[in-house]
Amino acid sequence: MNYFEFEEPYYALVKAKDEKMAKEIYIEVVADLDGDEDVIEVTSNYALAMFTLRMSETKELTSINDILAVFEDDESLVLLIDGSLL
Repeated sequence: MNYFEFEEPYYALVKAKDEKMAKEIYIEVVADLDGDEDVIEVTSNYALAMFTLRMSETKELTSINDILAVFEDDESLVLLIDGSLL
């Protein structure tokens, strides 16, 4: 899996097979894209650190096993989303 960070119009960290799939997931779950937004592919270490940090802040997942299960699963999904959308 690859990891992609979107900043505009709303922040999201997306896990997907490729950038095209990441954009499709972003549009489906987060918001429409105008086409000129920056999508940055980030390393798995960076994505794991960001995901772990946010999950520890929200207390939604409490164990490292739970965090790794979501992070390492082969399903494409939004790992993090802008809090203003919740």
